[in-house]
Amino acid sequence: MNRTDGFSAIQGNFIVRNKVGIRLYRVEDLIVSQNVGTANGTFIKASDNSQYGFFNNNVTESTESQTGINTSSSEAVIVGNIIADNAGDGVVVDSASVVTLADNSITGNLAFGVSNNDPASVVFAQGNWWGDPSGPGGSGSGGGDEVSSNVDFANWSDQAPSLVLSVGRDTVYVSPGEQDTVLAFVQNWLAPSDVVSFTVTDTEGWLSNAGTSLENLDVDLGAARSVGVTVPGSAAPASSSVVSIEATSQSDPTAVRVDSFVVMAYMPTLTEIVITPDTLSIEIGDSRMFVATGR
Repeated sequence: MNRTDGFSAIQGNFIVRNKVGIRLYRVEDLIVSQNVGTANGTFIKASDNSQYGFFNNNVTESTESQTGINTSSSEAVIVGNIIADNAGDGVVVDSASVVTLADNSITGNLAFGVSNNDPASVVFAQGNWWGDPSGPGGSGSGGGDEVSSNVDFANWSDQAPSLVLSVGRDTVYVSPGEQDTVLAFVQNWLAPSDVVSFTVTDTEGWLSNAGTSLENLDVDLGAARSVGVTVPGSAAPASSSVVSIEATSQSDPTAVRVDSFVVMAYMPTLTEIVITPDTLSIEIGDSRMFVATGR
């Protein structure tokens, strides 16, 4: 496991023929990206309040009626992956989980493409390809991979994804005068040896590496682009800059994807705590409210 842009990362691995390829237990701020997993019992199993992002992975042929991705009592954002041909479900969501899926290709799984076993929650799975232009089957009326109840599959894609772009963090908190980096992950599933043009801009001029660059995709793993930000020392707390990333395929210039994240300036420590009122007389048995304000 590597430490990347403030997060831990499991990145760029070939994970084959394990009972469980990746096991997450009480893990926070983890990025699982650009891995190839095949013929595992279950590729990734997360539980006990784990929190992870799952970007641009290729998860296929999980065996023994198991699942590609299993999440229980955890939070997951699953974007830009191939989840296909597993002997059981593609994705299983168990109790007390918050899961969002988008821009994935979920096809050929023998049971459900996405199965939600928690009747108290909804899995948000909009904008995915289910293997048929008519959308998912099961709770859906289409001919693609089936979904269970409590899966929001609206606005499905009517074709397999090609260029996919995922940003590892939605919001980055940086102290004035400090810097941080965010990874953007790109893959072209239809042209895996593609070259992709990255254009990075922001609203406040806080980028360390603004402009356009070319990234050569690895056939299996795609590419990751590091985006650096530096918040000026003069930035006011709670001020922000919106960073936009545009990825354009060089083999098909009509294939363009855009994503963004927010950089927020914040003060990591308080310089003063003010308690109001600072003096108060209280009779025995009475109670009064004090207000503490940090700044």
